[in-house]
Amino acid sequence: MVGYIVKGAIEERGCTVEELQAITQAFLHDIDFKPPTEGYDASFIKDVIQHFEGLPVLARVAKRIRAIAEWVSAGVGISYPFLRQSNLRDIAIFTTYLFIIDDYGEEMTTDLQSFTTLLVSGKRQSNVILGALVEFLPSLKAHYGPFAYDMFVKSTIEFVNGCILELRLDQQFETPAHATSFPRYFRLKTGYADPYAHFLFSEEMWAETKSLHQYLPCIPDLVNFINHVNDLLSFYKESIIGQERFNYVYNHARAQCVSPATALRDTAESTLSSIRNVREVLKQEPGLLRHVDRFVCGFITYHILCPRYHLGELGILSGDMQRIVRIYEGMDLKVRT
Repeated sequence: MVGYIVKGAIEERGCTVEELQAITQAFLHDIDFKPPTEGYDASFIKDVIQHFEGLPVLARVAKRIRAIAEWVSAGVGISYPFLRQSNLRDIAIFTTYLFIIDDYGEEMTTDLQSFTTLLVSGKRQSNVILGALVEFLPSLKAHYGPFAYDMFVKSTIEFVNGCILELRLDQQFETPAHATSFPRYFRLKTGYADPYAHFLFSEEMWAETKSLHQYLPCIPDLVNFINHVNDLLSFYKESIIGQERFNYVYNHARAQCVSPATALRDTAESTLSSIRNVREVLKQEPGLLRHVDRFVCGFITYHILCPRYHLGELGILSGDMQRIVRIYEGMDLKVRT
């Protein structure tokens, strides 16, 4: 992997596979990661796929959407196994829309740029996918309270604008040295982690009127955890197999004038710190703590097993992880080991 030039004429080498293996394995050990011992009820997935079958899109796009819907649904199921099937279905549908936008953003740039204006003015979106997303968004009200729903709307606007910024800046922007707050700021615009923290706390299980004061202090750390687990476990796909450099790890490396390997270690440590904070805050709420820990382990497990991230190639799958590969049987989610 070739080196790059950080502004300020500091040259750093890239991160090797061996370094990434060591960082990832140390992270899993330090976070006390324990993979789930059983699968989840996947019956909701057929409803997710059916939802997208009626979209008026090109055949090649329809085929890709089905594949996205399948592995997104698996990720939702393994991350939130404690939620009702209808809740899992709606999270998976919503998440599939986000991944479609992320994958096809370059083809809908003009539509993305008009998204917020059309949304706040109550006008129909100019793009089929964006219009369907807006129509579907209120479905989440059936499962979550008013504060959480407002965060879904806020984060959707941020996410769309984050996609626009990524497309606009990718080839012409390099994070300058000492802009140490920028990587986190930009990650919050592109990550859509806030809703996925709130998704843990459905009205059925943790109603806002009774429980918001208990879990709200943990939301910032859960947001950090969600973003940074993805940053850490998608790095192999993005920046070792691929050549992506406009991501959190590289932005952090440039801002701090450190190597990508050091930036990955910093990311892992930040993630660990967030989960330690959550566990400390919730130590007097054992029910909530068990709930959050199930999500933490499920979210990590999904990233390790999902072929999108190619982590089977790193040789980090333990015996326990090998046993739960069966979770994905019957889906187009075969894991390389």
